[in-house]
Amino acid sequence: MNTARANLDDAADLLQILKDKKLTSYGAARLKDTGLLAKIAELANKMSAEDLGYIRQCLALLDDMRAAGWKPINLMTLVDNPASFLNFLAAQRPDNSQVTADSLIEPKPSNTGLLRFHESLLLPAQTEAFDAATFFVTGDCLLFGPDFETSILPIKQLIPWVSSLEITSCDLTQPAQDKKIRAELQQGHTFIDASNFCAHLAGLIKRQLDGCSGSLLINGQANIFYVIGVKNGEVFAVSVRWYAGSRRWGVDAYALAGLQWDAGCRVFSRTAAA
Repeated sequence: MNTARANLDDAADLLQILKDKKLTSYGAARLKDTGLLAKIAELANKMSAEDLGYIRQCLALLDDMRAAGWKPINLMTLVDNPASFLNFLAAQRPDNSQVTADSLIEPKPSNTGLLRFHESLLLPAQTEAFDAATFFVTGDCLLFGPDFETSILPIKQLIPWVSSLEITSCDLTQPAQDKKIRAELQQGHTFIDASNFCAHLAGLIKRQLDGCSGSLLINGQANIFYVIGVKNGEVFAVSVRWYAGSRRWGVDAYALAGLQWDAGCRVFSRTAAA
């Protein structure tokens, strides 16, 4: 059996496991149109036999992983992007090739006073062009403030490609201003590319467009992201809230000038859990 054929078999095998575990909604009839099998085959071609074996062990242990502490979001975020999900799993492979459920529990930040760890979240790659100007329009589902438009929305509105990104969220245990919050976040917590941030934020909102439960709070409290704006390198606090009365999301940006956030707000860090 030649290498290319072996990789295609690996891809089909991995896809079937994903379908059996309900981690992807792709069926056989859609493979020709989506090219999903080819994408997984391309990924398999870049992986070692040890990586592929490790991934199979991961998939076989999904139920144990949930029981051992993995949150559902870690396993379901990439419902329609299993290639990135597999790539994420491969990157977690420890030095020893044998995997157990305990070895796959994600490390968590220290729970020090002000911030309480909530979850690690893998934002999927986006392979289709994203037009921020088309998505971020005030309407039935979205309301955004003028400071977000001038400070965060990218000057180059069309974003052709966004890579996947693992981030972390924590909840505020007491009221606090931005300076104190940022002092307790990991180094590198700021979203440095406003264009990519807008694309990922749109993805988060789309997954909870009707106010359903998910990574973003829907109880009226702010979801906070620290983002470098499109002018002068200034950092802004981007607030995302669900307004149940009007049933739409509100998005705005605030200068770091002493605004105090309430206990219960959720803070997102660009860095993965350490």
